Parts: sequence; C-alpha cells; structure tokens
Amino acid sequence: LTVCAYLSPDKISRKLLLDWLKKAYPNLIDPELVLNHNLGLLWKYSMINHTNNENVSIHRLVQKVICQHNLQQASVNKQALYDPFNLKWFTSLLQFFIEHENEFKLSTSFPQLIKVRDQFMQIFKHQYNNTMAELDLSMVSIYFYQAKYDEYFARLNEVNEYLKTQTKADYLKCRISYFYSAYYRQKGDYKKAEEMINQALYKVNNLTLSSTLPRHKYNNLKAMVLYNKANLTFARNKNLPLEERDQKSLQNALNTLQEGISLFNPEKDSRNLLRSIELRGRLLALMNNGDQILQEFDQYHEFMEKIADDRTKMLFYITYSDAYFIKKDFKEARSYIHKAKLLAQKLELTNEIESITNKEHNIDAAQAAF
Repeated sequence: LTVCAYLSPDKISRKLLLDWLKKAYPNLIDPELVLNHNLGLLWKYSMINHTNNENVSIHRLVQKVICQHNLQQASVNKQALYDPFNLKWFTSLLQFFIEHENEFKLSTSFPQLIKVRDQFMQIFKHQYNNTMAELDLSMVSIYFYQAKYDEYFARLNEVNEYLKTQTKADYLKCRISYFYSAYYRQKGDYKKAEEMINQALYKVNNLTLSSTLPRHKYNNLKAMVLYNKANLTFARNKNLPLEERDQKSLQNALNTLQEGISLFNPEKDSRNLLRSIELRGRLLALMNNGDQILQEFDQYHEFMEKIADDRTKMLFYITYSDAYFIKKDFKEARSYIHKAKLLAQKLELTNEIESITNKEHNIDAAQAAF
C-alpha cells in the first residue's frame, strides 16, 4: 500500500509491484503468491481497486493520508522508527522507480516523487551523503527525458555543490561530468559539451577499482561516458547535408560505441546496451549505410523485442525506418515509422510525435517522386 502511495493512482502495474517485491524482499519463496494475498486484502478493505487483470488503482485521498502519515512519523521520531519509511527504504524504492521509468511510464508519478523526496530531505537533510547524491544523479535523467532541461540543470548544480566538498567522490564527479555534457549538447553548445565529456573520460580512466566500485560498475560507467561522447558526434552532424557530414568523426564515434558495447553486461545493463546499439544505427544512417543498420539490428532484434522498454523500441523502429528509406524500400519504411508513432503516442512524447509525422511526410513524398 505504501508503494502504491508514491505511484500515479491509476493503472498501477501488477508487474511493477511484483518486480519491486522481488527486489525489496529477495528471500520470499513465492513472491507472486504474497503479492496476490496482499492485493486481495487491500481490495477486501476497499483500499485499492482492480482496473483489469494487469493493473490496480488507489484512491487519491488514501495516497494523501499515507504520505502525510509517513512524513509526520519520520518528523516526530527523527530516527524513522516507522519501519517502512526510513532513508534506506525510501532510497531503494525511488531508485527502483528510476530504473523502470520508461517501462512503467512513471512520468505521471515523477512530480509526486520529487515532492515527497524534497519533503523527506528536509527532515533528513543531515543524512545527505554520496548515496543520496548518486540517487539525485539518477533522478535527473527523468528530467532530461521529459525535456525539463532547466530543472535538470538546477538539480545537477545542487549535487555539484555537494560534490565540491567531498574528497572521495571520484565516481560521482565522473558521472556528473557526462550529465553536464548531455545538457550542453542538448542546448547546442558543442564546445562546452566536448569539454565536459573529455573531463568525464579523463576521470573514468583514472578511477581505481574498489569494494565500492567493482568491475561491473566501472565498466557500466565507462560505457556510458563513451555513449555520450558518440552521441555528441551524432548531434554535431545530424542536421548537416550528407556531403557536409564529417565521415571520419562518424566512423570514430562508431568505434567508440563498439568499445562501450563490449563493456556492457547484457543481463545487468540490457537497456543501456540496446541504447548504444540503437545509436550506432543512427550514426550509420548519417553515413547513408542502410544495409549495415539492418545487418547489425537483426542480430539484436529478438533481444530488443523481448526486453526493451517502449521508448527504446520506438527509437529502434525509427532507425529501422531510416534504413529502409535509404534503401528506397518505402513500404517497410512506412511500416516501421507507423510502429514508432504508436509507441510515441502511447508514451505521450509530443516532440517525437511531431518528428515522426515529418518522417511520414518525407517517406510519402519520396515514394511519390520515385
């Protein structure tokens, strides 16, 4: 019930609740049975409703009461004696939301999560540490996806002020450098973006493995730095005519991405792995190489369809469409761009819908001319 209090009240995914239950309580013998039992009790006492077999809903007043009660308990007790609502529990819950923000479309829940997080940190501000800074850096990615770049930049600056006071936060200082790079890239300040991504690359190459920075975590960090470096090259070239694109830098970006792809763990980093593969496709589209896009994408097609979130699938479909457009297979190009549009509409991504609509017009015009 407490988890539901921090989600958007309607269409709460049972799959989300089951996944969270498994993560929060890994020793449960039969988590699905436990989930069904608890949801049954909550339904019996009219605390939740079943909207269908896949989703439940919770009344907004119930959410408000639970959140207020939790905050009051934490404020009164200081040490968070109210068991579910302590810093560790809340941090793990919020981190879980962040990891699943695309798959479960948590954008509608995110403003509520931010509000609760800010209220909570007013009570426990003396406990702000590297763990909370890392959490905040994870949260900013949602601002970025929502195109709330002012909020994104403001939160980065808040974390950066904290990191300036820390002598043992090299991992976080590396992460925040590539987050800053993404911001400047989005704003079109490519010089500043390059400066920040080069700082991140220098920092990651000088990190030392430790108990708090194991090999897997380090590899993921370096792969994401390389992803952002390649993405900067894409941004610099995407609006240029074919003959003006820097083919050498595009090829270097492909090599950079390939290095990053080799660092990802497919089981633990599947989403970031697919994002890197998809970016390779976009770079190849800028090089007008439709055949290689299809060849590389086909190797991961089944994997993508099985585990990718809707936003990642949308990006793959767009690039598939670009590949077929390059090959002048307008029927397939139209088919994939249609799939992408359906997902963009499902996710309510206004900018992407507009971009996809323009691609549809371009496909129709090219087919008519052909």
